[in-house]
Amino acid sequence: MKQTIGMLLQFSCLIFLPVVMIFELQYGYLIVMPVSLLIAIGVFTLGHYLRKTQFPPQASRREDPE
Repeated sequence: MKQTIGMLLQFSCLIFLPVVMIFELQYGYLIVMPVSLLIAIGVFTLGHYLRKTQFPPQASRREDPE
């Protein structure tokens, strides 16, 4: 589940950021571009950490002392 959410966050950044840049270059609101870039970097990093987590957590295997 975490990996899926992380992948969707990364995918949305890769789709949303170029759309915002094209919109701003056409209509001239260039002040929003640096802010949206910083937000995209943060969301992409969050998605990376979510994808890196292991689920279910791997339990350490102990050998039974006999």
